[in-house]
Amino acid sequence: MKKYIFFISFVWFNLLSCDYLKDKKDFNGSSNTVNSIKQAIAVNATFPFGPIGLSGSKSSLFFPADDENYGKTLSIDSNSIDSISYYFGVKNETVSIEKPSFSHVEFIELDKNPLDYYYFDTIAFRSLDSCKYRLPDMGLYECYYFVIHSLKDSYGIYGNLLLKDSITNACKAINVFYEYGGDQNVSLKYFYISNNTINIFKGSAYDDGTSLVKNCQVNISGDGRIDVKRTVTFEDCKYKLYFNYGDKLSSGIEYFPACSIYPGNSEFRIEAQRMNGEASIKNIPYALDDMPANKSIMGDKDNAVYSTESNFLQGKSEKYVSIMDNIFAGGKKYSVYKHKDYNCYDSFCGSKHNHTTFAIGYTYFSPVYGVLFHTDGQMQFEILISIKKVDIPYQLILEILRKERVDQRIIDQYISDLKLKVG
Repeated sequence: MKKYIFFISFVWFNLLSCDYLKDKKDFNGSSNTVNSIKQAIAVNATFPFGPIGLSGSKSSLFFPADDENYGKTLSIDSNSIDSISYYFGVKNETVSIEKPSFSHVEFIELDKNPLDYYYFDTIAFRSLDSCKYRLPDMGLYECYYFVIHSLKDSYGIYGNLLLKDSITNACKAINVFYEYGGDQNVSLKYFYISNNTINIFKGSAYDDGTSLVKNCQVNISGDGRIDVKRTVTFEDCKYKLYFNYGDKLSSGIEYFPACSIYPGNSEFRIEAQRMNGEASIKNIPYALDDMPANKSIMGDKDNAVYSTESNFLQGKSEKYVSIMDNIFAGGKKYSVYKHKDYNCYDSFCGSKHNHTTFAIGYTYFSPVYGVLFHTDGQMQFEILISIKKVDIPYQLILEILRKERVDQRIIDQYISDLKLKVG
C-alpha cells in the first residue's frame, strides 16, 4: 500500500484540535435562529485571504516528491505545497469566535463528481460548527469562515464559507476547504479570496508528488449575484480545418488529445495539448456583464484594464471584453462568447501609438464546449466536429456559420463531412 505521509508535515498540528467537540448541539447551525439582536461580530481578517502560492495565474500546480528526502516535496518557482498547507494549518487552528445568528442555509454545490464517501465526511462537508474568522464583506454579504474536524476515524478537516445577506439575513454556504486521507492518497481542496473572487483548487497527494488544479471560480457582484465558473476538461477534441483558396476548398483535421478550460480573474484560459505534446493556449475575456468586480469596466480612463471594443480601437484601453451572444438553435438557447482578434502588424507595437489596427479573425467560444469556431476572417476556418463523451451542438455551430455569412461551400462541406441531417 502506498504511503502519503510525505504530503503534509503539519497534519499532526491539525489533529491536536478538539474544538469540534465543544458544541455538538449546534453542529449544523440549526439552533441559531434569528431571535435576538446581537452586537455585530468584529472583522478579524483581511483580503486577500489564502496562501500566496495560490494567488498567481497558474491553473495547475505539481510538486514532485523529493527522492533524496523521503516525506518531502520539491519547491517549484519558490512555491511549495508545505507552505500552502501550513497556511491553512495555522488559520484552521486559530481560536474560534462567536458565530453569527442564522436559521436556514442554502449550500452552493460546486462538486459534481462522485466523492470517496468511505473516507469523505458528508456531514462535516456541510457543517457550520466552529467559526474562525469574520472576513470583510463581499458585495451584500457578511462573510464568515467555519472549520470542523471529521468525526470519522480517518484524518479529515473541512472548511466552509458562510455568506449572510446583510439586508435579508438569507444565508448561502460554500465548501472551500478540505484535507482528508484515504488508502493511497490525501484529497485536497484549497482556496484563495481576493476582490470578491474565490478561486478554488482541488488535488491529491501521492508518493510521487502533489498536484493541484483550479476547480472553479466564484464571483460575487456588488448586487449579491453569485456566479460560478467551473473548470471543464475534455478528451479527444477534433476540429475540421477548411482552407478557402477561392477557386477550391482544401481540408484537414486538427486533433487535441486533451483540453481544459480554466476560469480566470477576467478571462477563460483554454489549454489544449497537441499530438506532439506541445501546448496550445488561448485566452477569451469575459463579457461586460460577467466581469468580476475587480475587473469592472473603467469607462474612458486611459489606464483601463478591460474596456469596450470601441475604447480599445480608440487607444483608450489595452484590453477589451468579448461579446455575449444568445443564439437559438435546434429549439434551445445557447449563450456563447464572440471575441475578435486585432493586430497592427508592428512587432514593436505599444498600446497607445495610434497605429492602424486590423481585425485578423474572431472566435466563438462556449464555457461548456470550448472553442466552437475560429477563423482568420479570410482563408482559414476551424470548426469543432467531436469531443469524447460530449454531444456536440451542431445546430448551434451551423447557426453561427450562417450568422457570420461563412462561404456556403464551407457550410455545405461541413454538413457533408459530418453527414449531418439539416431540417
